[in-house]
Amino acid sequence: VVVETGPHYRVWQGVTVQTNKDGRAITRTNRITELQTGMNVRQPDNSYIEASEEIELTKEGAVAYKGRHKVIFSANCNTPVGIDLLAADGKRFQSHVLGLSYFDSATGKSVLIAEVKDSIGQLLPPNQVIYLDAFTYFKADIRYTYTKAGLEQDIIVRQQPPSPDKFGLDPKTTRLQVLTEFLAPP
Repeated sequence: VVVETGPHYRVWQGVTVQTNKDGRAITRTNRITELQTGMNVRQPDNSYIEASEEIELTKEGAVAYKGRHKVIFSANCNTPVGIDLLAADGKRFQSHVLGLSYFDSATGKSVLIAEVKDSIGQLLPPNQVIYLDAFTYFKADIRYTYTKAGLEQDIIVRQQPPSPDKFGLDPKTTRLQVLTEFLAPP
């Protein structure tokens, strides 16, 4: 049975009874502590319930509210507040992807190569939202994964981006960057 819970753990306890050589019963208490980031969510009465990574659709997009952090996903990624995350400590992080750029570490030069465009999110149950073909000039998607530990943002490149040398950058020292803007962060 579970005898103790906290935000990132749960303690299981069990009792076993064995008979020794003399025929006497010996009881043994076993305790196991299970650890996981964001495992449980505190309730108003200060008890804990198990967190869930489930995302649900709404009229305005999607929402994940059964974990330690709450996230609202806009229906369209091309909005001023594409993601609205309320952290477990009460801090709010509102963001949106601006685009993709190349950065040449040798020269310090950067070039915007794709901007975010209108794309309606699709729910990939239970815990992902994907915005297909979300950029101008070449195909790339934005995918968010909601976990008990946090929120992940991935860019899935589905078409070869233009070569950095087309922008006067050295392909050997140039990296692809994702530009994400946070609005009024804490």
